[in-house]
Amino acid sequence: MNLGLKGKVALVTGAGKGMGQKIALRLAQEGCDLVLNDLKEEFCEETSKRVREYGARILTVGADVSSGPAVRTMFERVKSEMGRLDILVNNAGLLKPCNILDLPEEEWDTLVNVNLKSVYLCSRAAAAMMKDLGGGVIANASSFTAVIPSIGLGAYGAAKAAVANLTRTMAGELAPYGIRVFGYIPGVIETDLTKHMREQNLEGLVEPIALRRCGKAEEVADVVVFLCSDAARYITGTLVEISGGKFCVQNAGSVWKRVEAKGS
Repeated sequence: MNLGLKGKVALVTGAGKGMGQKIALRLAQEGCDLVLNDLKEEFCEETSKRVREYGARILTVGADVSSGPAVRTMFERVKSEMGRLDILVNNAGLLKPCNILDLPEEEWDTLVNVNLKSVYLCSRAAAAMMKDLGGGVIANASSFTAVIPSIGLGAYGAAKAAVANLTRTMAGELAPYGIRVFGYIPGVIETDLTKHMREQNLEGLVEPIALRRCGKAEEVADVVVFLCSDAARYITGTLVEISGGKFCVQNAGSVWKRVEAKGS
């Protein structure tokens, strides 16, 4: 299938590793030129090296996407050095488990700023560029904690739930300018972000997942890139769950036990 992405310019935040890196690589495979962002430019060194293998034109920008001045500077560089922006993937995120009673105010601010404010800042700047081009796509990373809250992730979950709401609002507000906006909700994905949880309780994590396994970052990237493409041109304002059927039923593990007991 021709996804119609060749020659388009995509900006991926948090592109240094994990899902951001895989999304950037898939976009490059489809012919996109890339703006790679992470907190520090050197964090994107490996991604930049791998993206270059696909012949993509690359701009690497180290910037704190929760900072208004840093985001303005980044988008000024995108405009002057790349000339356009067709796709924005708001992938950058920060996860620090902590119960509300123990959560310092400054950590609340950091979690909300990185996971929510960055989406607002980058989307606003991107939409201004896309509007002049006659359209574009914005993809926002939400989380399963936006659907089902999780103990110890109050600030993170609140921010990601707000991202889900903001995604729908932006889809409505930006539609007249030809800009599509969607969100994606990863389940338990094999990244550094979930490494500790997987090491501590892998069986418990996969028990409620219908496919009974963790997802891979590449599997998230495949869906996100498809939704950014012309093949998904009638999709906007939705949040797509990429979770292997996490909590699609209440007792997903029971059927696996039954099948395993029968040996077939």
